Parts: sequence; structure tokens; C-alpha cells
Amino acid sequence: MIVKAIETILPPELLEDILAWLPSHQVLIMRRLSKGFNELISTENLARLVLIRNVCFGKSSSTEMSNITREHDYLFFKAPKFFQHAYVDVCLKRFDGLVWGQWSEWIDHPLNFTLKYRLKDINATIPTAISTLANLKHLNLMRCGLIGPFPHEITLLENLEFLKLAHNEFNCSIPENIGNLKKLKRLFLQECHLTGKIPESMGNMESIAQLLLGRNLLTGSIPASLGRLKKLQILWLAKNRLEGKIPVELFSLTRLSSLFLSENMLSGKIPLEILNLNFEYCELSENPELSCDFDLSRTMIRI
Repeated sequence: MIVKAIETILPPELLEDILAWLPSHQVLIMRRLSKGFNELISTENLARLVLIRNVCFGKSSSTEMSNITREHDYLFFKAPKFFQHAYVDVCLKRFDGLVWGQWSEWIDHPLNFTLKYRLKDINATIPTAISTLANLKHLNLMRCGLIGPFPHEITLLENLEFLKLAHNEFNCSIPENIGNLKKLKRLFLQECHLTGKIPESMGNMESIAQLLLGRNLLTGSIPASLGRLKKLQILWLAKNRLEGKIPVELFSLTRLSSLFLSENMLSGKIPLEILNLNFEYCELSENPELSCDFDLSRTMIRI
């Protein structure tokens, strides 16, 4: 009765203004009060107002600001889509890097304006709203407790240079159009429970230097299209279920210094062209059907 009275007495504009001063998570919970409250709250307009007042105003210290921002970052993954889109628009669009995953100073290169907080045990999917961050260059969600599916919308972020999603549980295939990410320099997808084949379109990622797909459940053959990745330095495909021959095209990649293909089901003869490269590491072991007709004893190649 009280809820109905509030809806009847207060104009929607005034009620909206009052709600906007409440903490974000409380506002979202109030959607359960009635159909009228749900309709009023489930709009991007109110979500923006709530976020502006909660995240941007009235914080007395940098520590308090950090805590409130971290809370909203967690909420971003769990909230309804209208809230996620509002959060991207109000809070995230100004960043060129989102580093929420495991990181270290030497492996993560902060850009001009990077949001860096450690989020763990999210147990949610990556919001599709993230695809509207057109200027995003760095996305790190390693070891965040994410679950599948792998959001195809990430492939719309054509300015991405670093995409690090390793050690999550996507339980799906890699999107075929991932080759749209032509500016990508590092792609970390190891230990993500990925299935299916390695997309041929990965051969279009012309800027890639480090491609890590190891410790998954990938099947099929290694695409010959990877031989077009002229800047590739590290290729890690170990501990999958890949089969067939090692494509000779890989050994035209003059910058390739580390190649990890061990613990697969590769077969056939190792191409002689492998000797053209000066490897720091080349691990081909535990492929029972793989053979070699020439001496590798003075190389860094292990079979």
C-alpha cells in the first residue's frame, strides 16, 4: 500500500530525482517493489543520474573514490543491460585501458588513461555493452572468474592493442571474426576452456606479436593463414587437441622466436624450413605421430 501511495502522490520526475541519491545497488533492488517502480528504474536515463551522483559527486577522499569505483566495476558485470550501457557511457568511455585482471608492471603497459583495479570471482559474462568503447586499446580480464560465452562484441573493438582474457571459463569457440582486430599486438586466451577450431581469420591480425592459445580444447589443424603474421614473435598452442601437419608457412615468420606446439596430436614430418629460424624456444614434444628426418641436436628445437 505504501509503495502504491508513493507512486500515486509523487510525480515520476520527483521520484526519479529522489531515487538517484540512493546507492546504485539499492536502486536496482527496488525494481522488485512493484511494476511501476520497475518501469521507472529500468531506464538508462535514471541509471546515468544514479551513477553521476554515486560515482562522481560527494567523495571526500581518493581512497573513498577508489572503493566506490571498484564496487561499481563489480556491479557492472552483474547489473541489467540498461545499467551496463549507462555505466559504460558515464564511467568508462574516458579510459583507453581497462585493467581489471591479474597484472604486473612489466607485462602490462598503461596507456594515457587506464583504469586499474583487481577484480576476482566475478562469475558472470563479459557485458556486451563493452563493445561501445570504440577508443579502448587495452582490455585485461585475466583470472577474473568470467564464464562463457566469449562475447562476439569484443571483435568490434577495432582499436584494441592488448586483449588479455586468460584463465577464465568461456567454454565456447573463438569467434570467427576475431580477425577484425588488426591492431592487436597481444592476444592472451590460454586456459579458457575454448573449443572448436582456430579461426582462419586470425591470419588477418597483422600487428600481432604474441598469440597465446595454449591449455584449451582446440581441435582441427593449425591454420596456414598464421603464416601471414609477419610480426609474430611468440606462438603458444601447446596442450590442445590439434592435429594434422605443422604448416610450413609458419617458418617464413622471421621474427618468430618462441614456438610451443607440444602435447597435441600433430603428425607428419617436421618441415626442413624450421631450420631457417633462430629460436629461443621451440617445443614440439609429446606429439607421437610427429617425425623428423634431419638433425636437431644443435638447435633449440625439442621433439
